[in-house]
Amino acid sequence: FVDRLLGLIGLITIGGIVSAINYNLLSTLSEDVKYIIHFNLVLLAGVILTLIILFFFDKLPHQLARPFRNIKYLGTLVRKLEVIWNDIYLFRNKILTLLGLSMLIQGIAICIFWYLVAPYAVGEFKLSTAFTVLPAGFISLAIPISPGGLGVGHVVFGKLLSYFGVQNGENLFNIYFFFSLFTNLTGVFPYLFYRNKKQLRPDITKAQLEN
Repeated sequence: FVDRLLGLIGLITIGGIVSAINYNLLSTLSEDVKYIIHFNLVLLAGVILTLIILFFFDKLPHQLARPFRNIKYLGTLVRKLEVIWNDIYLFRNKILTLLGLSMLIQGIAICIFWYLVAPYAVGEFKLSTAFTVLPAGFISLAIPISPGGLGVGHVVFGKLLSYFGVQNGENLFNIYFFFSLFTNLTGVFPYLFYRNKKQLRPDITKAQLEN
């Protein structure tokens, strides 16, 4: 959960910062683009507010959750969220470092997407456009609706990129999807190697392998 959370926060921060820097330029393109920019900025404001609460008002979430703890079904979810908040609070001093690493990784992912698909874009697809629109697109892929965002990504990227004059966003997402698929499939090799290594070491106990 924390891994997914930090990834999303990194994307939100990148999209919000780029939208703020290029606000005057991007907001004149169309009302749809302006909506995306405002969406990015609202999410960024939410991240900033959450960090302020985490560092300076860490008891506030528990106070807000108190009236809901004894509500059937909802109370169980609220208590679990409080536990997650406590876990995050324990390593709050590392949050900014982790956020920086997350932004670096997500920024590299955006650059890879742009580098792969820009030559095939029908319309001008600038790197600055990628940093503005792709965070929202990647956030949609994080929702566990389909494997790797299949189908969902096609619709979202097709729509978002069309706002910036790129007419074949669905096909561009295909390129990225298959690149990601084949890259991830290489994980089968260390998996098979590890399994074979376990079979060749009968002296290793099951408990040792689990450790």
